[in-house]
Amino acid sequence: MNLLQLVKSAKQNDPDAFQELIDRFEPKIKQTVKSMETRYQEDVEQEVKLKIFEAVSTYDTDRIPSLRDMLQKSKEGRELLEKVENSAEQSFSSKKKGDNTSNLCGD
Repeated sequence: MNLLQLVKSAKQNDPDAFQELIDRFEPKIKQTVKSMETRYQEDVEQEVKLKIFEAVSTYDTDRIPSLRDMLQKSKEGRELLEKVENSAEQSFSSKKKGDNTSNLCGD
């Protein structure tokens, strides 16, 4: 099952789907808490799992953002979009000029 399917199932109170979500993130969670003081590791791990549960519960699976939506959320993303759009406009403009030139030459 892919991540979106798991989230949808977990939102419908499927405990197996939620457990699989936790299992998928468990290695990263464990790796991250290992960098903390031992006395905080278990509490932080439980807090992260709780946050995953809360995120799954409130996630709107009907409104999945597009790549454009995601890029527009950061300054770097907006700059990248602008570069891509400018490049596409220049490419289109060059091709259009090239087409007109070849028609004028009788090709």
